[in-house]
Amino acid sequence: MAFTTDVLEKEGFQLVRDYARELAAYNRSGAEAAMTAPAASAGLAPLTNQEGLLLDSQTDPDQEMVSRMLRYWYLKADEKTRKEWNSWVDSSNQ
Repeated sequence: MAFTTDVLEKEGFQLVRDYARELAAYNRSGAEAAMTAPAASAGLAPLTNQEGLLLDSQTDPDQEMVSRMLRYWYLKADEKTRKEWNSWVDSSNQ
């Protein structure tokens, strides 16, 4: 299988990079090494998170972590706490 490589360039001091967002932007750029075929037609399975939900490259990574943490603590909570949580969420949506 033939492939082309390129470099994801970023200036300045880097402690953390959002590679998913950078790759999505790169692939939209039409650069020589950009992936233009959808993952399914390339024979690749779509990326999923630990819960099996499809990952959206446009989702804010912080919000993805918040969602995972909320789900984790909700499942750890006892029934009384879950009911309190549900009441609080319901009252916040009105």
